[in-house]
Amino acid sequence: MPTDKKIGFKLNMQIFVDEFNERKYNFKFINKGKDPGNIVGARLYKPDNTSFLDSVVYIARNKDLSCYETFSKGSFIIIGEPEDDTVYYSNARCIIMSEEHDLFDVFNIAAETLDKGFTWDRSLQSALGNFEGVDSLCKLSMEYFGNNPLFVHDAQFFKLSCPIYHPAMLTWVKDDQTGQEMIPISTVNEFKIDPEYLNTLETRGAHIFSEHIRGYRILYVNIWADNGKWLGRLCIDELITSIKPGQYLAAEYLTNMIKVAFERRNIKAGTYMRPFDKLMCAVVEGKEDARNVLNDIMRFNGWKLEDEYLCIKIGIRSQKEQDDQIGIVSTCSSIEAGIKGSHAFTLKDSMVVVVDLTMFGKSVYDFQQEFALIIREGLFKAGVSETFRGFDKTGYYYKQACIAYEYGVSSNSMEWCFKYREYALDYILDKMVEDIPYYVVCSPALEKLERYDKDNETELFKTLETYLENERNAVHTAKALFIHRSTLFYRLDRIKEITGASLEDADTRLYLMQSFKIYKRKRKNEEVLVTVKHNKKASKKQKKIN
Repeated sequence: MPTDKKIGFKLNMQIFVDEFNERKYNFKFINKGKDPGNIVGARLYKPDNTSFLDSVVYIARNKDLSCYETFSKGSFIIIGEPEDDTVYYSNARCIIMSEEHDLFDVFNIAAETLDKGFTWDRSLQSALGNFEGVDSLCKLSMEYFGNNPLFVHDAQFFKLSCPIYHPAMLTWVKDDQTGQEMIPISTVNEFKIDPEYLNTLETRGAHIFSEHIRGYRILYVNIWADNGKWLGRLCIDELITSIKPGQYLAAEYLTNMIKVAFERRNIKAGTYMRPFDKLMCAVVEGKEDARNVLNDIMRFNGWKLEDEYLCIKIGIRSQKEQDDQIGIVSTCSSIEAGIKGSHAFTLKDSMVVVVDLTMFGKSVYDFQQEFALIIREGLFKAGVSETFRGFDKTGYYYKQACIAYEYGVSSNSMEWCFKYREYALDYILDKMVEDIPYYVVCSPALEKLERYDKDNETELFKTLETYLENERNAVHTAKALFIHRSTLFYRLDRIKEITGASLEDADTRLYLMQSFKIYKRKRKNEEVLVTVKHNKKASKKQKKIN
């Protein structure tokens, strides 16, 4: 039998006990200590054995045993009652068979038991390797758990998998918001007032939930994230065959495999979105019916309505990045694991992160430092909103994050993080000229000055712009233009004559400053378009020559 330590699923002695019980063998099981899952092979005992591997169960005839003192540790199946009682007081795990059982029959049963476990494990490993998701893991496990119905739900009681439905099981209902099936609210409310169920929310490892609510026992294992967050639960209903003690270990192993799929957000083959993420998508997109689920989302994340929040868009720009779904999901999971109070998910061609800064418990600067370590590793770029209070405003601030990302990327900045406040004015100015030409929106004074400069070879346009940028400080303006102050005052008088603008009026100055910014942005864009067209023509001409 194989003894490769790399095998994922390792059996304990209880699984062999279950198998011999199933076959009606006459035996007793002696175990003074723990019964860990560490067995990956079976061997026939040899009288000259002096040391024993923890990963192997040894099958021996009682008459072949040379010394009972060897039972200080290890796992044994012994045929025949030992002559002394040393074995009963040892730390070894022993199954003691009656004399009538055949050595090789017992060995073959042990080998078959191991092979059954390894075959199941290989199917799970293959499913994970092919990213088939939680649903496939559950389907592949039905037979190993005696064809008892099993299911997995997440922390919000959405059904992630239920391969076979039995009439005695709880009934699933369809959630209007996500379209996903979930445990009925009435049943969830029953759970919330049941002391036994409330205690199950704190457990680690496999446990039994008694039959007093459902009428049958349930073997369950909670699924915990590395950061201690409860992700959901695997449940195996005792409806077809009796739950065996050895299945506790198998259920824990299956849960570990499910956790891997959870971390990938791999629920069904080819899908990488958790049911609850659909609600978050509805919120950030500002859908009308999303307001109905705000309380559910806050309760799920432990957030409060008036906490301080931040919204982030992480762009997935290249087709290669978009195809790397596992890498994207891994980044989202890393953010949630590393940033307390965060919820990260995918939306169209981006990742979205909403952070409860109040729960994060540190400054915005500290958040940016920790967030940067995760984002820079993937060479991503991100747009970041202003901080805000009120989770119900998330949709608006997601738009801020999108604006920051779009403007930051188009600016060809080398920065990884684009803050909305740095691009807010550009966005406002662009919105002002969204529906009508910029020269109609801008002050006519600019066009007059530009025409005058062209006809008279002067610099009145630049003079007015510099004067306003320096907040009408004559000394600073003259220095910036490399002219004498008297020259500056002469130019300002000419500007007033040509434009009729009163620079003493605050609204007039604001209008002129906005006009300058719009003018320069649009002129720059026009120059870029001309350059692009010129390059295209040159490229076509070169192709014809070639």
